[in-house]
Amino acid sequence: MAVSIPFYTVDDLDRFPDDGNRYELLEGVLIVTPAPSNLHQVIATRLATYLMNGIGLKGDARVVAPGVVVRPPGTQLEPDVLVYPARFTAESRWTAITEHWLAVEIFSPSSKIYDREFKRGAYLTLGVKEV
Repeated sequence: MAVSIPFYTVDDLDRFPDDGNRYELLEGVLIVTPAPSNLHQVIATRLATYLMNGIGLKGDARVVAPGVVVRPPGTQLEPDVLVYPARFTAESRWTAITEHWLAVEIFSPSSKIYDREFKRGAYLTLGVKEV
């Protein structure tokens, strides 16, 4: 008997619970990972601060942590840190940001294989310049 895997859209993500888990989509497949640990967030904040001081304050780029890289209808990923051109305003919807310079994933025990084996290639396919 074949296993049926449900496929989701970016719009479906709005209906998932706000329970601390990270809900992402990769070509319609739902990926759920636990909330990041304190150490994970400390590392992400430090890295985002370094990037902001290096390029964000010059006005060339926006640095956010976390960010969203989306390609409707079935892919929405949330890198721990995302850098994109400043020509996209802070009010821009994630779907309107069409260029991404850097996506950073901080490996955690619960997401290391997924981040390395699946998300890296997906970011590159979505046009992210560096991962």
